[in-house]
Amino acid sequence: MKKGLYGLLAGILLLGSTGCSDYVKRDEVAKDYVKKEEVSANYVRKDNLEDYINSAFKRKFPDAVDGKYDFNGSFVDWNKFDISELVKAKQTVEVEVIYEVDINDNPRVFLGLTLEDMGAKNGIVRGRLDSFIEMLKSNKELRESFKGNELYKKGDGYFFKSKLPGIATGVFDKYLFTLDHIANAVLETLPLPVMSFMGVPYQLPNGEPIVMRVPIKEVSRKYDLLVGKERKKLTKLTSQSKVDVAVLKLKDSILTNPITSLPYKFGDSNELKLGNWVMVVGKPLQMDDNTRFGTVTNTYPLGVSKLPVGNSKNPPSAAEDVFMISSLVIPGDSGGLVLAAKDGNIEIVGFVEAVVEGANANIVTRSNRYLDVVLPAIVKDNPELAKTNEFKEFFGNYLKAKDEGLKK
Repeated sequence: MKKGLYGLLAGILLLGSTGCSDYVKRDEVAKDYVKKEEVSANYVRKDNLEDYINSAFKRKFPDAVDGKYDFNGSFVDWNKFDISELVKAKQTVEVEVIYEVDINDNPRVFLGLTLEDMGAKNGIVRGRLDSFIEMLKSNKELRESFKGNELYKKGDGYFFKSKLPGIATGVFDKYLFTLDHIANAVLETLPLPVMSFMGVPYQLPNGEPIVMRVPIKEVSRKYDLLVGKERKKLTKLTSQSKVDVAVLKLKDSILTNPITSLPYKFGDSNELKLGNWVMVVGKPLQMDDNTRFGTVTNTYPLGVSKLPVGNSKNPPSAAEDVFMISSLVIPGDSGGLVLAAKDGNIEIVGFVEAVVEGANANIVTRSNRYLDVVLPAIVKDNPELAKTNEFKEFFGNYLKAKDEGLKK
């Protein structure tokens, strides 16, 4: 089969130099190839034969490369592609935030009504919190639903400890690239179910539990890197909510299991076109690592600023900061990598930002806009690193695009 295909490609190479009429012959040869070889749909779809021929042609004849992002993944030499190296570079960070419950505020229960509206006094909040803390101690199912979070009393105050895991990507053994809405996620209220004296939550007619949303305010925040059984402290190097960017840094770079750096370099996300092939490397629902293929569906989504993405402190991204893809984005993918191939070479072109349910809007932060924020902070933090060839090569496509943009 391969021999016949490469024979066809050699014929195409010869035909291509004799004039426009030979392109008709090329199409005829392609149709004959499908007919004679009976190419199955599982091997290569007939309507994608031209792409398949071009892909194999590109691999067979490297001089035919065009320096542009590919429209399918068959340009990639999958025998040399090792997804495990990408997975190793992905790390799990844990953001721990302690909030103090504002028991003097008037919490909302449901339908915008407050306890005061319902004829109750604010003092009921303390009673609800005390009973709920006791229930957490005795009710294993309720405790597990808190997913490692903690509600406790200290002195006269009540506190809620939130632990949220997120994806980050290791770069140069000490930096972790993630998103602002992971590093700076904010809760403004603590939802507590309204329970009966029997310990049964009250419900609305549609079966949803009635919750009391108690106002809370942040007291402290810290970051940890989870590597195997190790837990290492992190500091925040920089972040920006507009572009949804955050970089964390190891306080102590000594690890039993060092951070694995990305095996692929950054590309130039400004060169992406509609229909370009992409691959998402994510961790949906914080389960196993997962890869999905798709295409670029929108390179400048004007309406993105009106979409309900991000937390209350994180405004929606602007059109120039993001692009959209067809690959399904699942909660838990935030911070995951989006890859593209240029002449078969894998490059990083973005980070998974959000999905808008019901709108089929899978939003990706552009790598160029991400690096606009990140690189100045890294250069300031480690000027010697910025002088190395490794640094210049890793970010070379972005630096070249930036330099050409300044010259215009």
